[in-house]
Amino acid sequence: MSTPPPGYGYPPAAPQPAASNGIATAGMVLGIIALVVSFIPVLNVVVWPLAIIGLVLGSIGLAKSGKTGKGKGPGITALATSLASIIMFFVINAAFVNEVDKAVDGARKDIKHEQKQGQVENKRAATEDVKITTCAIKPDGLGGRELDVKLLVTNNGKDRAGYSIEGEAVDQNGDQITTIDAYVSDLNHGAKKRENDAAFAMDDDLKDVTKVTCKILDVDRTGVLR
Repeated sequence: MSTPPPGYGYPPAAPQPAASNGIATAGMVLGIIALVVSFIPVLNVVVWPLAIIGLVLGSIGLAKSGKTGKGKGPGITALATSLASIIMFFVINAAFVNEVDKAVDGARKDIKHEQKQGQVENKRAATEDVKITTCAIKPDGLGGRELDVKLLVTNNGKDRAGYSIEGEAVDQNGDQITTIDAYVSDLNHGAKKRENDAAFAMDDDLKDVTKVTCKILDVDRTGVLR
């Protein structure tokens, strides 16, 4: 075997590429993304595919690190962040659903309260705001008779409102002759308005009627926004 002349040696061996563990790194990146997204309610449903892939890649990368000596840290991080993202998915969504339930319950209570207040206000309006000023039979000018029903509506409430009024006119036997229907819109507080044609009945409807009685059955008072 020949030896190289003095001053010369064998050429150095080519450097070996450093072992890498891209699988562990990819798993770590997916795990971190999944963990960040897990804090966003509803949208964090994407956590599942990200976390599952992160767990798989993290496991493979961690196993590979035992052979290459590279990627152990990223592999562990991938597993930890992926698992943490799944846990946070349940925690965040449970808290979100709980807050939504509270909001819905609060809205229902507010609606029920407003409905109850509205019923109380409607009953008050039926007795205080709407008055029957005329309920009688009068000549129709053509030799017959017609029903004459007049209302006076006074807004005694605190806000501007409209009134939808329902009632009936009955004869001496308590049988209905006709209905009373009136609507008053946009009445300011303290203002009054007369409804001179609140019911309609002609001579044929009044043939056997000797007495007429009018009554208010329902008032729907609705506040008007300015």
